[in-house]
Amino acid sequence: VNRVMVMVNGRENYTDGVGSFFWELLPVRLDEIQQIEVIKGPNSALYGFNAAAGVINIITYNPQHDKVNAERLTLGTDGAREVSAVQSTQWDKGGARVSAFASKVPAGDFHPAWAGDLTAEAPHSGTRTANLDTQVQLGDSTYARFQSGAAVGNLRTTFTLPLFAKYSAFMNQGEITSETGIGNIRFFISNNGYHMDPLRTALGEGPLDNNITVAKLQDVFKLGGADTFRVGVEYRQDMLPVSPAPSTVSSRNYAVSGMWLHAFNENVTWLNAARFDRFMFNRPGPYHAISPLGENDYDRSFQGTSFNSAMVYRLSQLDVFKLMAARGLQLPSLSELATSIKSESGPVTALSLGNPFLTPSTTLHYEASYERQIPDLASSVRIAAYHQDVSNLRDIGSPEYKFTLPIPIPTLVLTRFEEIGDVRLNGLEVEGSGKFLGDWRWSANYAYEKVSNQNFVDDKKNFAQTTPRHKVNLSIGWSKGSWETDAFVRYVSSANLFEQQQSLNTYVLRESGPVWAFSQRIAYQITPNVRTDLVVSSKFADNPLYTEKARAIMSLVGSF
Repeated sequence: VNRVMVMVNGRENYTDGVGSFFWELLPVRLDEIQQIEVIKGPNSALYGFNAAAGVINIITYNPQHDKVNAERLTLGTDGAREVSAVQSTQWDKGGARVSAFASKVPAGDFHPAWAGDLTAEAPHSGTRTANLDTQVQLGDSTYARFQSGAAVGNLRTTFTLPLFAKYSAFMNQGEITSETGIGNIRFFISNNGYHMDPLRTALGEGPLDNNITVAKLQDVFKLGGADTFRVGVEYRQDMLPVSPAPSTVSSRNYAVSGMWLHAFNENVTWLNAARFDRFMFNRPGPYHAISPLGENDYDRSFQGTSFNSAMVYRLSQLDVFKLMAARGLQLPSLSELATSIKSESGPVTALSLGNPFLTPSTTLHYEASYERQIPDLASSVRIAAYHQDVSNLRDIGSPEYKFTLPIPIPTLVLTRFEEIGDVRLNGLEVEGSGKFLGDWRWSANYAYEKVSNQNFVDDKKNFAQTTPRHKVNLSIGWSKGSWETDAFVRYVSSANLFEQQQSLNTYVLRESGPVWAFSQRIAYQITPNVRTDLVVSSKFADNPLYTEKARAIMSLVGSF
């Protein structure tokens, strides 16, 4: 998830401090989501530097134009339970929607025994969220929209190591859009804050505070009937306190971007986008006595460019051919650049240092695809082949350091994030969907991906072994009257996965798979306003070493 941009109505939900996204911190509820767009491949030029591998764009209903009222009660096996409510109100030239959610998720079985009471015996995961979304029309073509959300709870997951955190988060976003004589202008500003205390792993614990502010200004306009342009500027500020207090690492990122969409004719279009980022960061002292790094090492900056280009050729009303090329960037997170943690357990001292010498990871992506509609079968099919080169991958490791610690420590575990090498990917995707016999629907996709390591300095991070070659998804559904059901099957071929042990430098190679996963959903519309859903799921297939239990969940949904 650290290379995929997750957005809600244009707001990034990326925790820059740890370089990842946590679904538990998303305050938006399922019943207020209008659509979810999944865009594969690097999209940094169009969406920002975190979109190095793809974008999940969540779009909620507009509170001024869409009235959504829904209540949901969910009960599951092992004591899982959720409750949520969404209520809307509208007035002349405006509207507002509020939502609230609370959940408790029982302990999964993915925590290794060595994690001990720092994670394995921590409280169950649970979340409470609230969200406000309101829009007001200021003029004939000018709108102001404000969204504010908050989340608190406990989180148990696996991120590099098994992790437990008691967290709180807030997300605020304001925007003004206006249709003017020089185009559609949008000004956007957001502020996200994350606090985790305690943040526990098997090596130790401590707090995490991260505050991110983003401001964007863009203009979309046309020149003639064939050309559409978008120009934009962006400013980003990020702050993360690090140990020892009161030291804080901060970053500033300035970006300019542009897009050009040209229609040669009604059948051929060409999209080009480019973005330039300049990233600057610093970390004033103090530093640990055993740290070889100083303030000058963190007074650094770097820059990078990204682009997207796509040619779309409509061969007929039923056939579309696409050629795409892209370059995406993933900037280092602040924890990768400047984390400084010293913990002691008996005679062993563990020191985790930030690495201010990291550079952005880059992804070059080339893809060709063909899509065809088949009206006689109420179906569509798509086939795509792609190639990727990913450079300067980063991961936690224990490298051969080029410096000497100022204080000799006989039993030292020394770690930090390093650039571990490059990978090359070749892949093929085939997918289709459709309807048959009136009441039935189906979908299927197959993905083949071959990964090869290039210039790797750490054989423990062997993506060629840990990436399954084959993945298959199948679904079949049926709807008639008040009944609806869907069955899902996922297959993941075998892979050799490295399971990390208590020491950051100790791994056990585990052969996994092939793995099958199943899910069945049955829904019944009790009344026009009340529906019940039952979902039964097996274990997660993609990483069976860190998986959740099989579960059954029953939901009662009311819309009023």
